[in-house]
Amino acid sequence: MLLPSCERGCVWRLLPEKGIDPVAPGAAYFGLGEVDCPDGLARCVGGVIETSEVARRPSPCHGNPEACACPWRVGPRCAEGRRCVADGLEVLAAPAAAAEQLCAPDDETLLARPARPVPASAALTEADRRSCEGETFVCSGSRVIDCRALSVALTCTKGCAPDGEVVLAGPGAAQLTASQAVAVLCVR
Repeated sequence: MLLPSCERGCVWRLLPEKGIDPVAPGAAYFGLGEVDCPDGLARCVGGVIETSEVARRPSPCHGNPEACACPWRVGPRCAEGRRCVADGLEVLAAPAAAAEQLCAPDDETLLARPARPVPASAALTEADRRSCEGETFVCSGSRVIDCRALSVALTCTKGCAPDGEVVLAGPGAAQLTASQAVAVLCVR
């Protein structure tokens, strides 16, 4: 198909003129107007660990909500009597690390035990401030940083879990308390 130079890159506008609705169910695939579903996310919902699957969904989606939502694979359950630290919280983590960090300990008082208070003199570095961009809490160098207050909340006694590879994500991260962030981000 040849297009005059003024219409280059504007194929999307030309499709309806040709009788093609690029977002209609069953339309020919053009890869336009889609949302990519990420891989590598994990979440805990109702005591069950779920991991995200790579997929593409049309945007806007005209199907039912289940067909339009990104897919999640059901994984292991939290141990008997344990629940999620924060239901629906998404993290960027390997499934094994996610199962350990997203399930709450048996005893609620253990939520903050993997950390110790931080001296008032603990200051954030410029690197800490950069790692906070767009985050609520981060774990860096064994320190759990509350990015909302730009302060060190607590220090992990055994380091970040695992080696700082668990990253908070999704809308649930904004509602976390410092003790919940510690339970997710610190090795227990």
